[in-house]
Parts: sequence; C-alpha cells; structure tokens
Amino acid sequence: MGVQLAHTVNTQAMKHLKKTLLALVVSSDELRSLEWIGGGSMALLLERYAVLLESLETELNSKDSRSFRPVLIRMVRNLTRCSVLLGIILNGVFAPILARNGHRLHTTDRFYYSRRNLARLTASISVLLSIKPVILRMIARLNLGKLPESFLANLATIGGAVALYPNHALYQKHYLSVYFSVLFLELGYKLLEQIRPEKFKRELAKWSSGNVFFRSWYLFPLCFSQIYRNFVLDRDSCPRYCTKLLENLSTGLYEDGDSGSLCLAYFPQKVFGLLKYAFPAMVGLSLRDNMKPKELIKASFLRSAKMVVFLVGLGSSSLYLTKNNAFSRLSTSARLQLIGFLTGCSAALFANNAGTTYRSVWLYVLRLTLVSSTKAYSQDSKSRFHAFKIDKLLLALSASGILTINDFYKSREDLLDHVAKSKSIKKLAKVIDTGSLLV
Repeated sequence: MGVQLAHTVNTQAMKHLKKTLLALVVSSDELRSLEWIGGGSMALLLERYAVLLESLETELNSKDSRSFRPVLIRMVRNLTRCSVLLGIILNGVFAPILARNGHRLHTTDRFYYSRRNLARLTASISVLLSIKPVILRMIARLNLGKLPESFLANLATIGGAVALYPNHALYQKHYLSVYFSVLFLELGYKLLEQIRPEKFKRELAKWSSGNVFFRSWYLFPLCFSQIYRNFVLDRDSCPRYCTKLLENLSTGLYEDGDSGSLCLAYFPQKVFGLLKYAFPAMVGLSLRDNMKPKELIKASFLRSAKMVVFLVGLGSSSLYLTKNNAFSRLSTSARLQLIGFLTGCSAALFANNAGTTYRSVWLYVLRLTLVSSTKAYSQDSKSRFHAFKIDKLLLALSASGILTINDFYKSREDLLDHVAKSKSIKKLAKVIDTGSLLV
C-alpha cells in the first residue's frame, strides 16, 4: 500500500514538474497560436498541452495576489529561449568568424576567446531581452513616478547586460559605446526641440535673425581638425574613408609647381573622379523622395556636385596650407588642428534654412572621429582597463537614455516619435519592454 502511494505521489510530482518545465518554455496562448502549423492530430496535441498549461497558469496566479509570479515565469521563459537560440546561432555563425580571425589571438587563447566570450555574449543578450518587466515591477513599489521608474528599470537592465558583455576587442564594445552615445545626443536634442521649441529649435532659424547658435554644422570643423591632425601625424587613428580621400587629393597637387595647373587640371580631374562615385550613390539615396525621373536625376546631380566640390576644396586647401607652412609659429599638432578647423568651416555651405538639416551627417562624422581618435587608447594595454570601464559606463547610460526617451514618446502621443524612424531600435525596445521575443 505504501509503495503504491509513493508511486502515485512520484507520478503526480513528475507530471507537475513536466508542466512547470513546459510553462518555462511556452505559454498556453502561444501554443494555441501555433495551430496553423498542422491540422488534425497536431492541433489536438497542441490544444491538450495548452489546456494543461492553462490550468497550471490559473493555479499559479491564484496563489500570487500581487501578480508577480507570471512576470517572473515570462522572464525565465524568455531567458531560456534566448539562451538556446543564441547558443545555436552564435556557435554556428560567430564561432567561424572568430576562427578566421584567430591569427590575431595567441594560439593558447583561441579556445578561451571563442567559448567563454561567446557564453558571455549569449548571457548578456538574454538578460537584455528578458529582465526589464520584473525589474520594473519591483521598482514600481517605490512610487517614484513613471519616468524615473522607467529610467531606473532601463539602467538596471542595460547595466546587467553590459556587465556580462565580453571585453575582447573583437566584440566592438568601444564602437557600441560611441555609437549609442551619439545617438542618444541626437534623439535627446530632437525631443527637446519638441518640448521647448523656443529654446532648442534654432537649427532652422534664419541667419538674419541673429539666432545662429546651436547649429549642427559647427561639429564638423571641430571633428575635421582632429581628423586632419591624425591623418598627418597618426594615420592609424584617422577614419579609413577620410584617409583614402585625403591620400587621393594629395596626389597631383602642385607637382609641377605651376599654380595655374591647379584650376586647369587638378580640380577638374579630382571633381570628375569623385563625381562618378558620388552621383550613383546620391541617386540611390534620392529614390526614397518619390520624385519624377528628371527631377530625381537633376536633384541627385546637384547634391553630389555640391558635396564633391566641398570635399575637394576642403582637402586640397588643407594640404595646400600644410605644404606652405601656414601658421608655422605654432607647434605641429596645433598648426594641423588649426588648419583643419579653418578649412572645416566651409561646412557652412550646408547650413540650410529651408526646413531641412544635415545634422545626421555631422553626427556621423562625430561618431567616426570619436571612434578613430580613441581607438589607440582603448587598445593600449596600460589604459585598457580604464577604457573598458568608460565604455561600459557610456554604453549603459546612453542606451538607458534611449529606452527612456522611447518610453516618454509612448506617454506623449502628441509628439513626433523620432525613435520610430529607426525600425530596428524600435523593435528592440519593444522586445525589451515586453520581455518576450514573440511580440
């Protein structure tokens, strides 16, 4: 009798354990949504398991007056899914990439970097996509207000993911920190333009009004001063595209010493040489404007010609001033930075007051400048530890700020949601908010 009772108890315990494990993988609603996969016996099997899960979910919810347990189960469920999916994807896709780049690593460290760091990357992404609803439920008990609670939940979520993220250079943490920091500045300023337009929406103000501050093109002279200095003194810290452009413009500049040849040969050669690449690219970018073919070709030609003339004039004037020892009383580094700053002020040609702005272009240049200029610092063995700490801090704060801006837009439907323009970031924010991949 006792043996039979024990067997019955064990059987019931195993059934309950199976239902619990199944609940940590999928919910009853998700199972019912999969009925389209197959009909007949498959639909009956899915419905059977859905009923079992529904009874378990009802039982768990009845014992939890605060409704905290379903959120916790959903978090564990998503962690399980992410870990399995990412483990398969990363070991099948990312591991071969690491193997091809194995020449950069010491032979004895290849297994360490390709396994341990992949496990950390899997854990980092899984935590990022799973834990926010639980943390938000815990912070909500403090009654701090919707926006502070949202920021703290985002910061805890991103902070946990960043803490687990691999520190190896192949995982581009330094680039991610700079990218999200610049993106946070852009989205934050666009939000302030809508909330306080009288103070922040000065980008499109007319020059004649005297309101010429907060112009985004002011970033370019500052960036180009550093880019040009690095091109001459530290070529490895100069962005690759800028290096190729300046090297191309340096060939043939005053080779025969005749200044007249500059206008007759050098400028036309460089302008038409770059225009054959810039024009097709500008046509591709202009396709989204829904213009007629003639208008499209005309607008693309004018835009590409303006950009090419600007780039040729910018590079050639900088190289000319350097070759003729302009500002020779200054130190070499200061002289190159001053030349880059002065020639970079020609970006005022793109200060458009017709309702548009090139802010995204200048912020892209800023991103390139920051990544390339700080690359040596982040890879230096003596300062690597401090660089990793700075990268983690910037990444956590900027990504948390972007998620908080997204939460603010959801509460203010009267504002234009600039985060929604980036579909990938909007989708990622939605997954983080819900703590589920099935959104």
